[in-house]
Amino acid sequence: MSWWGVTQERIYATVYQMTANHEDANDLAQETFIKAFQALQSFKGDSSFFTWVYRIAVNKRSTF
Repeated sequence: MSWWGVTQERIYATVYQMTANHEDANDLAQETFIKAFQALQSFKGDSSFFTWVYRIAVNKRSTF
């Protein structure tokens, strides 16, 4: 599996643990990746890509 597929699965699993609902987890994961794509130019590489996307997911969850 590619690093992208692994990232998607890990983010989905993370947001599912936060929501305990498959539909909400799918929506939140999708919103997370949309936000990550829109902000890709701001990724500095100081942390791993997963850590950066994870923080986006956590921040999105707080406003979900």
